[in-house]
Amino acid sequence: MIIAVLATPCGGLPHRSPTHLLIANLAAADLLLGAVVLPLSAARELAGGAWQFGRRLCAVWAAADVLCCTASILSLCGISVDRFVGVTRPLAYSGIITKVSRIKTNGRIQLKFLSRDLFHCQQKISKGC
Repeated sequence: MIIAVLATPCGGLPHRSPTHLLIANLAAADLLLGAVVLPLSAARELAGGAWQFGRRLCAVWAAADVLCCTASILSLCGISVDRFVGVTRPLAYSGIITKVSRIKTNGRIQLKFLSRDLFHCQQKISKGC
């Protein structure tokens, strides 16, 4: 399933619509979360809440946790807006939701939340892993 979702935007398959790109973005964010963040979180929990991997890996883990979770949430928000427009304005959908408007909006949202994420990441690191 993961290979099929990730291969869709990369391959020459016809599923290159903006909706499918949002779903691929969600799959990539969740894949990174599951591959990078969750194994380290599970190891921390099994060790009784103590971080045993060093300060540098703690900083990487905290940053990856905040950024992957935020990317996943923003992808879900984008999919929700996309589906809302698709259901409420089906005839005007292709004019409203274009790749250019999506890229501009996505860029603005990411810049807005990046500063907030870096602040929360710094707080998480200062609390100690």
